Amino acid sequence: MRLVFALAAICVWLGTLATAMAGAAEEKNWIKVCDIQDHHDCMMRQVRHTTTAFDAAMMVRMKPGGQLLVSVNFPTGVDLLKPQKWQIDNGSPGDAPFVYCSKDACSSQAIVDTNFIARLKKGKSMTASAYLRDGAPISISFDLAGFSSTFDSENFMTIDQYKQLNSK
Repeated sequence: MRLVFALAAICVWLGTLATAMAGAAEEKNWIKVCDIQDHHDCMMRQVRHTTTAFDAAMMVRMKPGGQLLVSVNFPTGVDLLKPQKWQIDNGSPGDAPFVYCSKDACSSQAIVDTNFIARLKKGKSMTASAYLRDGAPISISFDLAGFSSTFDSENFMTIDQYKQLNSK
């Protein structure tokens, strides 16, 4: 009988631990970095680890004056003549043109309005889709859990803290 109670207690503890870990994961899903001199110049970022060696990234830049810029990085080798498609949940996909490539990634960017941000805040995921040069489709989904709370939060990392985090 004691074994049954011990097992039940362990199950309750594991459930509590899993719930706490899920909440912590949601909070860590997005990071917010701001210029310490100008708290209105901020960036939010989520990095996705894909099956390839490339880490895809989605960023939201909040510039002074209220301008909002969203960018998504894809691995090199994408067809730059075809824009990325961004789709929030089951909504209509929208085009986002590729604007530049580095040796590691190609980035699409779009200036967005507060309606787009509101859809991100309410959404569960945003999928970015593109085509590789050989015509094969590639899609990466970004989890929007924690996006709204991070976007609205007054808490942020400084640029120096962010650099230290990425140097590890």
